[in-house]
Amino acid sequence: MKIKTITATLPSGDQFLRRAMRIALYYGFIPAEKVLDRTKKRGVDARNLESILRAALGTSASPALATLLDRSELTPTMFYHVHSSGGTFSFGLEVVGISQSLAEALLIKTALAILGEAGISELCVRVNSVGDRDSINRFSREFQIYLRKHIEEIPPRGQELMKKDSLAIFGFLYKRCRELYEGAPKPMEFLSEASRRHLREMLEYLETTGSPYEVDNDLVPSNSFYSQTFFEIRRRENFEAGVPSRLIFAHGGRYDDVLRRIGRGTISGARILIFAESDHTRDLSSPKTSPKPKVYFIQLGLDARLRSLTILDVLRKAHVPLTQSLGTETLSGQLSVAERLAIPYAMIMGQKEALENTVIVRNLSSRRQDTIPIAILPSYIKQIGL
Repeated sequence: MKIKTITATLPSGDQFLRRAMRIALYYGFIPAEKVLDRTKKRGVDARNLESILRAALGTSASPALATLLDRSELTPTMFYHVHSSGGTFSFGLEVVGISQSLAEALLIKTALAILGEAGISELCVRVNSVGDRDSINRFSREFQIYLRKHIEEIPPRGQELMKKDSLAIFGFLYKRCRELYEGAPKPMEFLSEASRRHLREMLEYLETTGSPYEVDNDLVPSNSFYSQTFFEIRRRENFEAGVPSRLIFAHGGRYDDVLRRIGRGTISGARILIFAESDHTRDLSSPKTSPKPKVYFIQLGLDARLRSLTILDVLRKAHVPLTQSLGTETLSGQLSVAERLAIPYAMIMGQKEALENTVIVRNLSSRRQDTIPIAILPSYIKQIGL
């Protein structure tokens, strides 16, 4: 169904943005302009890609996305961007080049942290999945059969949508023809095994980080913009009361299918947009500087990735500057990056540490390391002067 957003009551635009940018930087997102700075001269392909992406995604992220997609080799990149229009603005987070559900978990966790610092409580993440292209095709075939059986009960506008997009007519039935909707096939019923696994892993991330969520079978985008997962953040009471509230603080999802349609089928992309009101038109540029990282955070394996967001949250609340590289798989590769950046400490979580709820803290100068229970990590951080 089509999203109609009513922006939330958040702090004044500049105050909210300063906090949002600071938190985004902490979780590893860089300003969109830094993505552009890395390639000073943009080719014709990049400019053409930007036009296509702007038409498809309609976002201020398009220049940075086009720059990334135009590269011969793409490394996983996370960036943020701001778009202001009239009395509202959106703060967007993008993860490009990470196909695992860790991308969605990072987006949601970061958005919840931003909204939490803005004083918004009792939030709930509503999650659904339309699956990959095979899943959507299977659903569309069965749904079209259902629609043809009930064609005389569908209003003219719905019949027009039938010719365009199965998800669009699905959303139309939800809003206008509830009886037909209740009897219709649902996308969740046709997920491929890969899509089910992707969704299951995403929910495991949310559970591990204590992020409140509900799987909502009725939450479906109105077009083919999103593939795989789709989600939005609302106040918990609006959802539990069963009232179709339009108050949405943030929404997002995966847009791999958009990239596939423009010939970048091997690249994954996911995003979340946070909405707020703004009573001015001040410069919304990113901070010029950020604290030099004191910690390079390293995670190895799925179990460690599931626990990694909890560690990030502990370090953020302790105000410890850090950096990370979620796309680097090997320990030696990640340690090499930390040494090249002259970062004093590395925190390492592997499968053993994830099972034991511990983390290894290594001094990269002396090579001394300690294994620290996560429960006492805040006090240990103070002890070593981070």
